[in-house]
Amino acid sequence: MHVQAQTYFNKTYDYDSLINGTFNVIQTSDSNFISVGLIYNLSQGYHNTVIYKLNNLGDTIWRKVYSLSSTGAETPSDVFPLPNGSFIAGGTLQDSIELKGDYFLFMFDSVGNFIWKKQYGVPFNDYCQSIHRRNNGDIILAGSSYDSLNTVLSANLICVDSLGVIIWNKRYSIGTSYAEFYDAKQSSDGGIIAVGRVRSTSNDFSSYMVKTDVNGDTLWTRIFNLGNTTDAIFGLDLMPNGDIVLAGGMIVNNGPGSGYVMRCDSTGNIIWEKNYYMG
Repeated sequence: MHVQAQTYFNKTYDYDSLINGTFNVIQTSDSNFISVGLIYNLSQGYHNTVIYKLNNLGDTIWRKVYSLSSTGAETPSDVFPLPNGSFIAGGTLQDSIELKGDYFLFMFDSVGNFIWKKQYGVPFNDYCQSIHRRNNGDIILAGSSYDSLNTVLSANLICVDSLGVIIWNKRYSIGTSYAEFYDAKQSSDGGIIAVGRVRSTSNDFSSYMVKTDVNGDTLWTRIFNLGNTTDAIFGLDLMPNGDIVLAGGMIVNNGPGSGYVMRCDSTGNIIWEKNYYMG
């Protein structure tokens, strides 16, 4: 069965004819939209964060530009709403002086006024790919973090409270020099399921999924080798029965890439997997 998607609006938002980009859009409780992205700051020479509030036709209600770092580019990757009408966005801040990246979170109110910003990192590079609000109000930041020698990149989860104070910070790897998370969500038992990619012994990348308990300690790990491919999981969703739906991409035999969707049970065992090629 094929379903034809319907386009309700198609808008381009060009702020001062500079470099712009959008990384995530969410629907708000008033049926409007919040988008988070970046804009090139000509005077500073790097990117700042830009937030748009859009109506249901895509027209701009308000736009705010935030300079969250005085020393480097900002790459906001995710945003979610809070029960009080405010929002929290997060991503990576690049420090052009110390030549490193850090995770960051910042809160803004319903009309875009800045409330607070928090920054997290080690002496070397950290990259935040997604943020997720737990049922108790805590926030999970998912991404990757280099070790103290800046040689081993491990997948990383940081849990902070509703004010951005760190509760725990955990690193995950399987003994290889490269692993990273792209997305994470809370499971029904309060634990976390995080997904991404890990470098295998053949130097290709394999899809990677980790289940943790409420404190971020590993319960199980799954690595999916999808044939002669390099592949990764970029997002996940959780079904009401506990099954896990994964969305990823792969390159087969150094040829053209394709997308894939995989469904697993609650312990990470594959139920089915489908590949989708363009053309």
